[in-house]
Amino acid sequence: MKNNILKKTRGFNVGLFGFKIGDIITKTVLNIMLATVFYLVLTPLSFLSKIFKLKAHIKPNGKNSFYVSKTRSFNKNSFEKTW
Repeated sequence: MKNNILKKTRGFNVGLFGFKIGDIITKTVLNIMLATVFYLVLTPLSFLSKIFKLKAHIKPNGKNSFYVSKTRSFNKNSFEKTW
């Protein structure tokens, strides 16, 4: 029997099977890790912030927004040296 370069061998099929198993394991482990981080880290932090009424969204100096409006005119020279 002649060896054909394009013929799929058993080793090739075993390799594909290994890659498929690796993909399944990767997706499973990733989902387990993300769920663990969510339930063990983010959820307790959320409950603690609600219990102690922490407000991370307090705006500075009693303003209505975090954004600062600048009223400035631009000319050609202001775009030549931006940094």
